Amino acid sequence: MVEQKRLGAFEKRIHEIDFIRGLLMMLVIMDHLFWFFKTYSGIIYDHNNVQFFKVCYDIFNFYWTSNIRVIIRQLALFGFVFISGISCAFSRNNWKRAAQMILVWGALSLVTNIIHAVTRYQFNGGDIPNLSIVLDFNVIGVLAWSILIYCFFQNRSWKALAAFGLGAFLFTIIVIPTLLSISGIEQYPMPALWRFDFSEEYLITSGGVYFYGDWLPLFPYICYFFLGAIVAKLLYKDKQSLIPSRKEFERPFCFVGRHAIWVYLLHEPILMGIAALVMLFVR
Repeated sequence: MVEQKRLGAFEKRIHEIDFIRGLLMMLVIMDHLFWFFKTYSGIIYDHNNVQFFKVCYDIFNFYWTSNIRVIIRQLALFGFVFISGISCAFSRNNWKRAAQMILVWGALSLVTNIIHAVTRYQFNGGDIPNLSIVLDFNVIGVLAWSILIYCFFQNRSWKALAAFGLGAFLFTIIVIPTLLSISGIEQYPMPALWRFDFSEEYLITSGGVYFYGDWLPLFPYICYFFLGAIVAKLLYKDKQSLIPSRKEFERPFCFVGRHAIWVYLLHEPILMGIAALVMLFVR
């Protein structure tokens, strides 16, 4: 009797969705990696005056200040949220997914705010409070709340999804600008809708200097999520892949795509650890 080979996740899942999500996650990692190269090359050059690190800083600073990064970032963010909207059509339990994502988002926000609170110190003569990264709202928050809201529409038609998406779009272009026209309201902490200060990526307060890491508002990105959900309703009715043939080169990208949440959460601490080791040896 011939033993039948057991199919793995690569063979059973909708591979084109995992592939695209994995590819987008690679772009995110590249973007963060270039930031580390830029930042730490500049720091090393300032301390050691080695021309090689000045060249590295110039190269990666060019990327970070160019329109190339703006295009790549927006493409990655739109694509990631859009693909996540499609993925909800294949989830066994979106309520569970929403709860898990909200817990992850809440933990990130809580931990980074606690770190900000307990590591405060004064430097530069006490003029500037401590600098700490706060993840009040980022792509995890966008996906978590989008999935939760989608749960109320998952058994409805694509027209119901389109109606909510249109409402979210109108809220983005009408309600939020109207609120922001009220003097001083932009200083209120509403990270799901807007930054504290649009002129900078940080806000100086009596409690410290808040640097927003990976800040992303719920609006308009929830519109892209529901656009993906509409595409799933129309194109993936049978929950079958639109591209039946799958290639071996897809495997690593699909693996990253299947575990995107863990890759997102772990890659920056790993990069920070590597950067810390490099700084230790350079000094």
